[in-house]
Amino acid sequence: MAIIRESRPPKGLRISELARLADVTIPTIKHYLKEGLLPRPYKTGRTMSYYDPECIKRLKLIKKLQAERFLPLPVIKRIIESGGPIEDELALGEAFLGVHSSFNPQVTYTEEEILRQIDVQPEQLSIIRGNNLVTPVTRGTKRVYDDLDYRIVTLVKEREEMCIPLDYSMKLMSIYRDHIRTIVREDARLFLREIVRNKKTEEILRSIREGSRTLSAFMPVMKEKLMRQSVQHALEDLNRASERIEEALRFRSLPDLWGDIAGQRDLTDEHSAARRAVLWALTREPGSQTRSEAELGETLFCLVAAIRALTHRDGHEALDQINHVNPKGPFGCLAKAMAGTAYLILGSEGTGFLQIIERMREAVVLFESSRIDPPYPNIELLAVYFRVVVLSIIPYVFDTHREARYDLNLVIFQSGRQQSVADTGISRFIAELSLKSLYFKATVQIGAAEYEAAREALIKIKKTSIDEFYNQWADHTMQTISGLTRSTPEPK
Repeated sequence: MAIIRESRPPKGLRISELARLADVTIPTIKHYLKEGLLPRPYKTGRTMSYYDPECIKRLKLIKKLQAERFLPLPVIKRIIESGGPIEDELALGEAFLGVHSSFNPQVTYTEEEILRQIDVQPEQLSIIRGNNLVTPVTRGTKRVYDDLDYRIVTLVKEREEMCIPLDYSMKLMSIYRDHIRTIVREDARLFLREIVRNKKTEEILRSIREGSRTLSAFMPVMKEKLMRQSVQHALEDLNRASERIEEALRFRSLPDLWGDIAGQRDLTDEHSAARRAVLWALTREPGSQTRSEAELGETLFCLVAAIRALTHRDGHEALDQINHVNPKGPFGCLAKAMAGTAYLILGSEGTGFLQIIERMREAVVLFESSRIDPPYPNIELLAVYFRVVVLSIIPYVFDTHREARYDLNLVIFQSGRQQSVADTGISRFIAELSLKSLYFKATVQIGAAEYEAAREALIKIKKTSIDEFYNQWADHTMQTISGLTRSTPEPK
């Protein structure tokens, strides 16, 4: 007769027992199980599982590392599963995370504490969080911030107290964050390739800690150095701005064009050659004008007189003339672009930094407001030309290399489509306008170290040049580029 043995449960703990003995919640155990931090339980049925009693020690260790060392779960998982000495693994993990710095992992803050202690508004903290500058963790129903989050919010608050707008801080800090993220990734890649190979734990730890210390000291020093260089370049750009604007408006194929036109107040005479040239350049379709001829003639005279003033580097006189042009009329976008150019001239002649900043601010506002669609294509063409001249000669002030290239290509393309005009004087004007745009395009590309693209623009200048000045400049610049490319080391 067969003996029926009593079925005994396997050795192990039910999830409720494990939670009680390890002093954690059942959802926490399930989360750790999902993240691979605990071994899978032994299942005896669809709803019956038993956990190894060793899980108690592992859960307590995870809890301790989170509470005392503030280590993220992926790092904890690697430490636990390494099989090596726990202290060595902890030291390496903390070194990689930079825990040895001034970061205090044991200090955390609830959202209410952040709001109260730093005196920020909930919507402000939400914006900072939305820009991923702080990364709180959710514990239960509350967000918890670490020590670094606290300091970041404090820095944003300090900037606000200095009257720096929050949206500007978010944009700037996000730029820094993105570049620092790239640095961190490259640092890790280079470290793994160059340092870790054939080194002992103690040597790796020393390399991480000492290397991190020196690089942390290096970053603000290098930032100051680069800021100094950037300001120096910007001031050099400003000092040359008036001269470059004069060059942009000097048409060698039509000597003293603006002086000749501005000297005639007969722009209302439909038989005037000056009127034909100006109307074509500024409206292209003079017959479609609906305003009175007298009003049109006065507006055109003021615009041309303003251009003449700009060629003589007289920003004040240019603004006086532009103020007579209706900013909301068909010539508004051109008038604003010209006014921005006038403020740049005034800024370049400023005697103090406050004066320079004020005039640069006016220029920026005017250039932005000039980006409107006028009723006549050539008004837009000339507005873009004025704007792009400024953007291309002071790229370090506005960081406008890319924007300048785009607008210059637009001028080159549009002027290229119109060079078949029957009027010889107008066709020469358009041809030189395109040539000047190539001239400034090459300048921008050289400033951005895009030497091959600049060489292509210079070759095109030599093929289409109608004046010896541009030929000589292209030859000299190509020699300069050759010297720069020869002195640039090849990437390894």
